[in-house]
Amino acid sequence: MTETDHGPSPETETLEEVKEAADRLAKRSEVLQALEDEWVVAAGLVSVYENLFFDAERLEVLNLVVGPLLRLTQDVLWEYLLLRVARLTDPPTAGREREKESLSVLWLQRLFGADELEDQQKAKLKVLVEEAKEAAKFARQWRNKRVVHVDLDRARDDVTHIFRGMRPAVAKPLEPATLEEMDRALQAVHRALDTAFKYANIGSIEPAAVTLEIGTKVSERAIRLVEAVQFIDTMADPERGSSLGGEEATEFLEKLGPELVEEVRALGPLRLSRRAGELASRHGGKAR
Repeated sequence: MTETDHGPSPETETLEEVKEAADRLAKRSEVLQALEDEWVVAAGLVSVYENLFFDAERLEVLNLVVGPLLRLTQDVLWEYLLLRVARLTDPPTAGREREKESLSVLWLQRLFGADELEDQQKAKLKVLVEEAKEAAKFARQWRNKRVVHVDLDRARDDVTHIFRGMRPAVAKPLEPATLEEMDRALQAVHRALDTAFKYANIGSIEPAAVTLEIGTKVSERAIRLVEAVQFIDTMADPERGSSLGGEEATEFLEKLGPELVEEVRALGPLRLSRRAGELASRHGGKAR
């Protein structure tokens, strides 16, 4: 009588179980790492957005230097952030038979075997995942109604808005989408991920300080250019001309680095001209 007649041997079952456990551990490690990467990029981009668009003086200078392209950059970056946060909390599977798998924090509970976590740990992870899903609800709504798809009622309302008074709005208002909501959603995702990392005994995910550093590095050139223009404004004297050739200015330009020096020198006359115009307007439109 063969082994097949009596079913698999205990040894075969053990090998299959070991292989299954190894595959599960490998998948868990890969999914957690991929989720960490997604979170770090999203949080870093929020830092970039904040660095570029949430300082009034810096924004004024950037608008002067970059022009209308800055508004386009702001809108595109914001929509990209909505997409990244939304997909972090999308369903883990899709398709008619749920055969298509997507990277999402909703995977976290599925990454652990039935006996790997205590009941209290399972309950905590479930709550944290639900909190992340709820916190990112606004991003999924904007993604579905505005960014990826255009809701028909909302599109009709936009057209009607041009011709005020034609009819009342028919589309339901979208959830508020602000930087604070974006931060709250990413913090909720971070809590769920960090807990899963600890349960898997692989440390913890990157702290927020690292993403802030990433955001600063990405937006560093723009920030340095703004600081340079602000410095020019302090040095430029409409009555005596710019003092960009002075010792203090030379020292500042050296700190900027060679890739920005020529751009800053070219901006000097423009800022001087603007300062002269401001001075003229304060004195009845006549330059002294």
